Amino acid sequence: MLSRSKVFSLGVTLVELLVTLVILSVGVLGVAGLQVTSMQLTRDVNFRLTAVQLANDVLDRVRINRNQTYALGVGDVPPVGAVNCSSTTCTSAQLATYDLARWACSVRSQNLAGETFPICTTLSVAGVLPLGASRIEAVSGAAGTYEVEIRWSIDGIQTLCGSRDAGQPCQSLTLRTTVQ
Repeated sequence: MLSRSKVFSLGVTLVELLVTLVILSVGVLGVAGLQVTSMQLTRDVNFRLTAVQLANDVLDRVRINRNQTYALGVGDVPPVGAVNCSSTTCTSAQLATYDLARWACSVRSQNLAGETFPICTTLSVAGVLPLGASRIEAVSGAAGTYEVEIRWSIDGIQTLCGSRDAGQPCQSLTLRTTVQ
């Protein structure tokens, strides 16, 4: 017969199994949280990169057509009377209007009701920033200097960034450069 001192328990108890399950669950939730945060940050970085590309695009257009003044206010709709200069010959003034319309449509091509601006449909351009707003203007007192600002929503609230309340999240990129 076996003595009591030599008998020991083999295997895992239910309590040990539950503790292991809790620890493993917390770890999996932590990894899932990191994944969600990583996806949000990647999305934000992509929007910022897009904003930089759009700002550089309009500044390149200004450099090419520097005899014209480029001006568009935050939240302004794209210029309606733009001639499609990619398919017809345009004057310098028409090219400036076309450039502004194309650029504004690239930032935001829909109104708050989700309807596409007619000029954006005509130019076949779709906006790439959520609820974006754009601005370009010549800096007063500095010849050939332009300031470009692009804003976009980071939370998807149906409010245009150009006319938002200060308490709501809106990202912004501003570039100032001298065109030579």
